[in-house]
Amino acid sequence: MAKRSTIKKLGIAFLVLFLICAIICIILTGIMYRLANPGWNEFTWTPTAPLQVACIAYAFFVAFIGFCVFLYPKSGMIIMYEVLLFLSILFTLAIAVFTLIAGSIGELNVYLGCDTKLSGIMNIYQGIDAYLQNVDMNFCSNSCPCLIKNGLDYTLNSTANQYYQTWVTTDESYGANTFRQCPGIVKNNAYTRTVLENPNFDSKNDFNENSFFDYFQRIEEQFSCSGWCRNTYLNANLNSQTTIYKYLFSGLTRGPPQRLGCLNSVLNWLPPYLLAWGSVAMVLAGFQIVVFAMTVMLGKSKSHESEKHENVHHVIHHDKELEDNRGHREVVVEDRH
Repeated sequence: MAKRSTIKKLGIAFLVLFLICAIICIILTGIMYRLANPGWNEFTWTPTAPLQVACIAYAFFVAFIGFCVFLYPKSGMIIMYEVLLFLSILFTLAIAVFTLIAGSIGELNVYLGCDTKLSGIMNIYQGIDAYLQNVDMNFCSNSCPCLIKNGLDYTLNSTANQYYQTWVTTDESYGANTFRQCPGIVKNNAYTRTVLENPNFDSKNDFNENSFFDYFQRIEEQFSCSGWCRNTYLNANLNSQTTIYKYLFSGLTRGPPQRLGCLNSVLNWLPPYLLAWGSVAMVLAGFQIVVFAMTVMLGKSKSHESEKHENVHHVIHHDKELEDNRGHREVVVEDRH
């Protein structure tokens, strides 16, 4: 009985540790989701909100069933939980190994970036890149003049200055500091032109303008970057090769961006979080393995206890039969006398 009580306590303790690790995984998922997903369904490679909900539900389901098993052990529930844990361990290990490999090879930009070997994902990135190029061509053009109160940061930057000189600027209040402030017809023109030029952009017709702008504002502010994949492209307004050297969504008053190509900035930021996520997931699998062992020991303990109880019951029943037989013989002897 003391051994069974110890197994229960250990099992519950490791379930608590499992739950803590699961919560850490969920928090890391949330961080990566915030900076690696703009809430647009086309970004299929990144963690999504439904996945987060599924992870939370999964963690609490495994923990809840485990607490029930250790507090009120029943043979059927123990077997069911052993099967559940075994499958969960395999799944967690697979995800952990994949994440650790993805975070350690240092070539995410080759497989998930602008030079990706996965053509389907690359097509999506090309569509986004085409849209940002159209945004850049419309922003600070005749149709949407820029309002820059202090252009010193651009004129003193020899690289950015050559592009700054080609922008259409104004001192009037109607000038725009971000693409979001451009007239609606300008924003619609950038979208329509991109759809016509690149069928990969918004192929599912699920583009959300506000979510997209909010995401890129956050990314530009976080990584001081502008653009998406390619740094240079053909500017139809100037009929020449040009480079995105301005913030499109976070404000021109920030000066020229430090980096070009925001996707590569995101993918260079991602590996440490992937490694952390994979490491925690590996520990998560370890706790599940320990809980699995505790569950097996609990099942054996319960089985042994049941067997011992049956043996005791059998001995008591046998002793009672002997007493009854002895009493019956004494009665027979007395009758004969």
